[in-house]
Parts: sequence; structure tokens; C-alpha cells
Amino acid sequence: MFNQKYAQVIADISLLHVDRAFDYAIPENLLPQVHIGSRVGISFGGRKAVGFVCAIVDSTERPEKVSEIESVIDGIAVVTPEIFELSRIIADRYIATQGDVLGSAIPPRQARVESKVLAHLPVGANPVNPDYTYSVNWNFYANGNAFLNRIEKSELARAACVVGPGHNLNELVVDAVIAARKADHGVIVALPDAKDVDRFVKVLSRIVPRDEIGIFGSDQKPSERYANFLNVLRGDIRIAVGTRSVVFAPVQQLGLVVIVEDGDDSHAEQQNPAWHAREILALRSISQNCSFLVMSTSRSVEVQQMLQKDWLVDLVCDRNYLRSASPKVYATSDSDLAKDPVARNARLPQLVFSTIRTSLVNGPVLVQVPRRGYQLHVSCSQCREAVYCRECHGGVARQNEKSPLSCMRCGHKELEWKCQWCGNRNVRSTLVGDARTAEELGRAFPGIPIKTSGKNAILDSVDSSPALVIATPGAEPVVEDGFYEAAIILDAELSLRRIDLRAEEESFRRWQYAASLVKPETGRVVVVADEGKPVIQALIRHDAIGFAQRELDLRKSANMPPALGVVEIRCDEGMWLDVFDSISLPREAKVLGPVLTQETNPNVPKERVLITYPRSVASEVAKQIRTVIAKRTANKSKGKFHAKVDPIAL
Repeated sequence: MFNQKYAQVIADISLLHVDRAFDYAIPENLLPQVHIGSRVGISFGGRKAVGFVCAIVDSTERPEKVSEIESVIDGIAVVTPEIFELSRIIADRYIATQGDVLGSAIPPRQARVESKVLAHLPVGANPVNPDYTYSVNWNFYANGNAFLNRIEKSELARAACVVGPGHNLNELVVDAVIAARKADHGVIVALPDAKDVDRFVKVLSRIVPRDEIGIFGSDQKPSERYANFLNVLRGDIRIAVGTRSVVFAPVQQLGLVVIVEDGDDSHAEQQNPAWHAREILALRSISQNCSFLVMSTSRSVEVQQMLQKDWLVDLVCDRNYLRSASPKVYATSDSDLAKDPVARNARLPQLVFSTIRTSLVNGPVLVQVPRRGYQLHVSCSQCREAVYCRECHGGVARQNEKSPLSCMRCGHKELEWKCQWCGNRNVRSTLVGDARTAEELGRAFPGIPIKTSGKNAILDSVDSSPALVIATPGAEPVVEDGFYEAAIILDAELSLRRIDLRAEEESFRRWQYAASLVKPETGRVVVVADEGKPVIQALIRHDAIGFAQRELDLRKSANMPPALGVVEIRCDEGMWLDVFDSISLPREAKVLGPVLTQETNPNVPKERVLITYPRSVASEVAKQIRTVIAKRTANKSKGKFHAKVDPIAL
């Protein structure tokens, strides 16, 4: 006789008012296939939907009202108990549905891949070489070797490390991975982008066979990602490496999670729920009691706060070695152009010009420019008045040397431009990108190869022969088996002028990364900016930790994140005042706004409100905002009302 069972299913739905498990009857023919963690096909609100089985029970309150599960999608349970627990925490914290989180955590099924993987029994991952020796560079870090020993002994260890000059970051991370594998633990390593993943896997595969490394990334084919997911889920692969989506990898016996360059905004999910890879890995470290490592060339303010709260241990590089081995950093300003007419024609201060000239004798020179493009903004060459579009008053730019001036907002072309103030017909550059910089440097240094690396064509590496490498931040190629002779950071003031809470922190991180690619001891770094600025002084002193502490102190005094939590509300104009009375925020919370932004995207509401609060009341704030949004979706209220917790940009 058939004994009816019921599955409690979490639907992959974004509506907050239905963020809970619903009961579904399990048909007799599907009973052997339905397990906790199964992904199933269901009918939800009259539409086909996907859900995840979180429990199986013997009864339900109103069996006559319960629909049946229509299909079982995967041939294996795809959600582990740990991921169920993690997804609930993330949903509550980031004001999202659990189904939303699970939908982004579990890759879509690929039937052929599944059949191939499930055709053989799990064999487990091979052990690593027990005689593997760690890099001697760990001797330069306080508690560095002790950290590895604790991981190898399966003891909990949580640490942060700013990599010293000349040390290969990937090799140090590999050491930590091998320490965990020696203890037969699984590992997750999150890196900013696919380029970084490829470089890390190249180093790791010298020690671990390539087929024992599971790669997770948005640039993968769906079949490849699903195959890696299944192999990790079954325990055949115990090392998961990838971009931010890897944080959900169902690694068995997880013993270590690592995030590389956590300050890079690529680690932040752009869609709702807008979680950050660092925070998700920290949650996994707590919930699964595993070790945690942040490895970077700089120091984020969030990690500095973790250190201040003694949640992490700082693996500090020896200060004497740091001072003696780091490339020398110099600052110069645009006022120096007046001292050298040759340099003035190339838009390069004298110190920049001489540094490039002398460094090219021995090898390549990196030139970091903040933006892509050609002439990004122009002005009249005679009266210096900025050029704006006659149609919409947007900024006017030129895409290349031969193209006409065109508006960056509406696309209107200025085919016969004439200055309305002085009648002049010639323009000068007031803001240039990588293409224009490459052109200017090519004229200043004839005969030297010019290589560019940007969003549309990123170079992975360059050889050690003399060349000028112009790259935007994040696209800098490495030198094969070596370093750059020098790095030039142009238009640094432009990065600092961004209207963003993290402008200085992000600028410092980009510059510090460029400096890490320069040859230790004899290399030179020149930044075109006022050396009196604290951020420039920190770069000159190679004081990433001190700069992070200064930024954290400033945030605390301003009551801004990460010292306090913050929720950004985006809604249609006037809507906040309509819903404010229905929100019972804790008295410690503070509302800033509403203000109207200059947002031009029609899909993004213009009214913005910030709610700041102590971390101790974060759950109550999230609960109140969740209630408001749930009521709006349940009532099908008109207008847009979005909430983002701890946004990366403010």
C-alpha cells in the first residue's frame, strides 16, 4: 500500500511575501527519486517553476489543497544541508528570498553531462604529496609558518596577509591549499576574474593534477560548470577555484576558504541579492568551522575591521624587508611639465619621461591609465572652454584620431564644431584614455613596441623585452617569469576625484597592485599626483595596513560602513515618505535622505535613502524593510522599491 509523502519545497521565486517552504505531494512514481536537496519541477501560482526540496514529511495540514511535484530535474540531490543553511542566512541578511539565493548557487542541469558523471561511482580525490615543502617566503611573515601548520593539523586558523615585494601571491595561496589537502580537507579559492583564475590554476596544477581542480566562472560553458559542480558535490574534486560564484561550491569536508584581492569590486554580486564573496566565505567559515584566509596586495577596510575585532590574525610582512625590497615610489605633478618641453609635448612630467627612458633599457614598463578610450573630453584649444553637445549638453568625446567629435550621451556628431565663445575650431584633450595615451607615448618613444591591454582585449602576459605596456586597472598583464622595470600611474587625480565613499581606498588598491608587478629593490614607480595627499604618502611608504586603518577611523567618525551597516533604498520619487510610517526601525538606526540622484537609467529609481545602523541591530533593520517590500509585492503595488544591503558603491 502506498504511503503518501509530502515534500517541503522552496520555490526559485523572487517575491518576498512567498519566501517560505510550501508542501507538495510526492507522486508514487517519483517517490524513489525525490530526496532532500532534489531540484524539482512544480506549479506555483499557476505557472511552471523550479523548487528545491528542503524536507520530506508524512503529513500536511490540508492535503486536499496540495499540488503534486511534476518532475524531478536532476538525477542527484544538488543542495547539501550546509548550502540550505547558508542560503537562509544570506536571504535574511541581504533582504532576498532563499529561492533566489539557491537559484544562483546551483547551476542549471545538463542532461548529457549528468549521465556521463553519474555513470561511475565516486572515487574521491587523490591525496597530495606529504613531502611537499612550503615556500621559504613564509619566513618573512609573522606567524606565517604557524598558520600553515595549524591548517595542516586541522586546527582552526583565520588570517589576512598583504603580500610582500617579489613574492608570488599565487604560490603562497597554493601553499595554504596544499596544507589543507594534507589534512584531507576540501578548499575553496575565490579570485576576482577569469584571468586571475587561469593564472592561479596554472601555478596550482604544477602540484595538483588539472583534473582534480574544479573551476567555477561565468565565462565557462554551462556543461563544463555543471560537470565541475557534480564532481565537487560527489567528492571526486576537493579543490574549487573560481570567481565569486565559487563561494557556493558544495565542497566535502571543507577545511579552508580563501579570497584573493577581496577589495576588488568583481567580488560583489551586482544583481539582487547583492552579496560579497568575502562575507559569504566568512559565513561559511563560521557555519562549517573551517579556516579562512584573505591574501592580497593591499588591505580592504572591511578586513582591517575584522582584524581589529580579533576575528583574524595579521600575517604581517617583515617591515625591514618591506622597506629594503620594495620598488621606490615617487610622486610628481602636472606642474612639472613646464620644466621640460619634450615631456610637455608627450603629456608626461619630466620625472615620468626620464623614468620610462632609463627603464626601457632593461625591460618593459607598465603605464596604468584610469580609463579606456581616446579623447574622453575636450575643450577649446584657445579659450579652454569645455565642449558640450548642442543637443543635450552632454560631454563630447572622440573615439579615435579620425573620428568626428560626438556626444557620449545622445550620440550627436559635431561635424563642423566651432567655439561659441571665441570662434576657434580646434580642440585640446582635457581627459584621455588608453588609446590616446598609447598614441602619445608612441610619438615620444619612437621604435619602442607599444602594447595595450583593456576591457575588449586583455593581455595575460608580456615577455621581458623592452616595451611600453598601457593598461587600464585590472587589465595589467604580468611579465613572464619576471617583473616590470617600472610602473607609471597617470592621471591619478582623476581616480581620487570620483564621488564615492571608496574612491581613495579603490585608487590605492589599484596602484598598489601595479606596484606589486614591478621588480623589487631596483624597480621604480612614479605616480602623477600631489605627494602631499595621505593616500600618495601611504603608497610611497608601502603602508597598506596603515592606510586601511586610517580609512577605517575616518569611516567610524563619519558613521559609514563598514563601521556601521547600511541599507540603500532606491524608489520612485516621493515613495519613501509614503512608506516611512509603516517601518518601525530600531532607535539606533538613522535615516539619511531622501535625495534625488542624477540617475539617467530609466530602470533605476531616482530617489535614494540610506539607513545606517549598528551591526547589533542589522537583523531587525532587514526584517522591517523585508516586511515593507513583502507587503508591496503581495498587494501588487505600483512603482519601484529596491533595497541593497552594504552596497559596494556609495
